[in-house]
Amino acid sequence: MRDDRFLYVVAYDVPDDRRRARLAASLQNFMPRVQYSLFEGPLTDVLIKRVRHRIDEICDPHEDAVRIYRLCSQCEEMIEAIGGKPPPDRASFVII
Repeated sequence: MRDDRFLYVVAYDVPDDRRRARLAASLQNFMPRVQYSLFEGPLTDVLIKRVRHRIDEICDPHEDAVRIYRLCSQCEEMIEAIGGKPPPDRASFVII
């Protein structure tokens, strides 16, 4: 992974169907979905600010819960996945 990117994990619990769908669609513009309510991918500081802005626009802080985790390279190496499809190769994921 390049030095100016960190691996981010975004997980959410949004009870409203419309907001949940909007949030998922927005997050898919930035990173791949690895589980129903979990997205993971390398982002720059500029891109994570855009992600946070979109979350703020879509979510209701009184009803919705969103968690954003930034993982260091050492933590990234220790990720363990059991079952499911493997995430896309991070090196080939391009954000437009």
